[in-house]
Amino acid sequence: AGRWRQWPWTPWSAPLVNLTPFHAFGNALALAAVAVLGQAVGARPRDALALLIAWPLSTLGLLLWPAVGWYAGLSGLIQAAAAIAAWRALTQRGARGIGALLAAGLFIKLLLERGWATPIAFDSYWGFNVVYAAHLSGAATGLIAAAAVDGAARALARWRNGLKIARRCVPFAHRAR
Repeated sequence: AGRWRQWPWTPWSAPLVNLTPFHAFGNALALAAVAVLGQAVGARPRDALALLIAWPLSTLGLLLWPAVGWYAGLSGLIQAAAAIAAWRALTQRGARGIGALLAAGLFIKLLLERGWATPIAFDSYWGFNVVYAAHLSGAATGLIAAAAVDGAARALARWRNGLKIARRCVPFAHRAR
């Protein structure tokens, strides 16, 4: 387990490993709740792309905390999905209030966990060490990925629109075919 940083598949596989059946059930339930929330706020296919980008990056973000010697579970990815859902809601008319509540709740949760100062701590409820740094890393990478994918989509739309305008400006270009 101490060599997890050397294995190239770890950023993808670590979130799929759970320490107990209860851990797996809790993660699945949280992921389902965030999926329903994403649907409610109008998640788009690009949000799935943002989550796919955040998946390995949230695990790789743990390299910023040398104290993290291992990682398992979906919690980082769940925080990424929550941040992406908050981003989507904040960018949609009619869902900004939900987005503000979701973003504030996630922010407060991360502040209370203090993952930057206490990356790992024993949680008696779970019965094992919780990697709070994964929550912080997941939320940060989810937010960055959502903003980047949205920015890329807007840039692509502007570029395509520019091509349409350029075609209209060239005399008789549309008749040459």
